[in-house]
Amino acid sequence: QGGQIVLSNRGRHAKTESYLSDENIREAAREWLSERIAASRKKGQEKRPPLTIELFQKWCNDSLLANIISQPNSEREPISSSTAWAWMQQLGFKYCEHRKTIYVDGHERSDVTSYRRECCVILKVMREVLVTFGGADCERVVWPSALHPGERPVVAVSQDESAFHANDDCSHEWVEEGKGMSLKSKSRGSLLMVSEFLSELHGRLGATRGECQEYAVAHPTSLIAEKMKDPKFECDCRVLLEPGAGAGKDAYFDAQQLMSQFKLARELFDASHFAPARDVPMVSESRPVAVAVVAERDTVRVDFSMHRAGVKHLPKVGCTGLFLFDHSSGHGAKAADARN
Repeated sequence: QGGQIVLSNRGRHAKTESYLSDENIREAAREWLSERIAASRKKGQEKRPPLTIELFQKWCNDSLLANIISQPNSEREPISSSTAWAWMQQLGFKYCEHRKTIYVDGHERSDVTSYRRECCVILKVMREVLVTFGGADCERVVWPSALHPGERPVVAVSQDESAFHANDDCSHEWVEEGKGMSLKSKSRGSLLMVSEFLSELHGRLGATRGECQEYAVAHPTSLIAEKMKDPKFECDCRVLLEPGAGAGKDAYFDAQQLMSQFKLARELFDASHFAPARDVPMVSESRPVAVAVVAERDTVRVDFSMHRAGVKHLPKVGCTGLFLFDHSSGHGAKAADARN
């Protein structure tokens, strides 16, 4: 026809009539879907699991179509999952995803960038006294050589907390055409929070039991001395919380809990971080030993000390910790009795 071969429609017509051709079946299916979605949005004990294709398929085969399928000599068969999906589309339901539509990035605010520049200047000046690492896999510890006798090398220690959710919510749901989605709860299920300190020198901040015992003897009123009375003390400062409003749940991690954790972290650092005794060459050069940062401009005011040529012996000495915190809610925290 028109110079083209006409495709045959033979065998392409429906062999059997669709169940949905029956208006009663169609309305019963639509009513069940609407009630099932409403039940999944309720709260408390009346809340039902979210609507899925499998649930709809099972209900159709076990209830809606059971009398038709079970009739003697009936050639009608149960519907498949793909048919259940097609029915839900035909009945006016669609599968939608919950999406967030607003995002505010404060990393480029003027006060944030100014604070970041100040921190970068301080870290650049402190590079000469920071413990660094060498080798292909950073397996070799490079102790700073530009130190005076008795001066402590600096080890960076970072703090951060992580939240682990049960993630038992659903990111998608079935919605009836012309009606809005349910108001999605902000909760993502049960929560486990972990706050930890990481040392560049030893990894997770902690100490051996022998180091803790030695520290407890030297400092009998310390937190370590108190905690060593508990045989289950693991000689670390990790904090595990299960926040929530229910009975037996913990309070959310705040500045007060962070300070309690930091006090123990500081003692564990002093008990486990030492620079070994070593001889280092002395090079005649100028080196900053005191630093002051002017807030309004990125300038550094330093005092200089001259090294003498030769070799100097550095005895074993404890390290100084440079603690870096990632706890935004604690930055603006006030004392408990402070006035707003």
